[in-house]
Amino acid sequence: MLRWWIPLVVCACESTPSTTLFVATANDGDGDVSIALLTDGEHLVAYACADDVARDPYPGWFKGDVAPDGTFVLALDGFFLAGTITASGARGEIVEPDGTVVSWSGAAISHASLTGLYKDDSGGGACGASVIVIADDPTKPPIVRGAWCNVMQVTPVAPIALVNGEIAVDVAMAEAPVRMYVAPVTTIPP
Repeated sequence: MLRWWIPLVVCACESTPSTTLFVATANDGDGDVSIALLTDGEHLVAYACADDVARDPYPGWFKGDVAPDGTFVLALDGFFLAGTITASGARGEIVEPDGTVVSWSGAAISHASLTGLYKDDSGGGACGASVIVIADDPTKPPIVRGAWCNVMQVTPVAPIALVNGEIAVDVAMAEAPVRMYVAPVTTIPP
């Protein structure tokens, strides 16, 4: 009797956990603020940006962990971002250093739409551009809020669209605008 032996190879490959994106708009009394959260269920990154970053600066990227019950509390430069993530959405508050409380809530967003969280990492360790796009209403142009190094406002380049997986934005520098390209953030950075 002839027997065939086939070796079985098992690969314990490391997979990237899927992420869920939430985008919201709120008003902090000085104007509208966009908030984007990306979570893999255990970890979270969040970015908040106002209409005018020079007048109403936010600190940049919050990063931390999500508790098993879906709650999180993150602090950065005197700002606190706290909330809850559930199957139906995310909600919470940003507490600004002066005590202003900004309530927000948002539903999960598909990574396939233009609405999302974007970042330029071309500068390596240096700061880059971070952008939140809200394109919920096809009858209106997308809302784009973002900053370069959290101090300079970015302006989207029209037409606002993904080209080669990126959105073009300009930063108004004294000499001339600087063009940057931001790509969707789809994973939690290490």
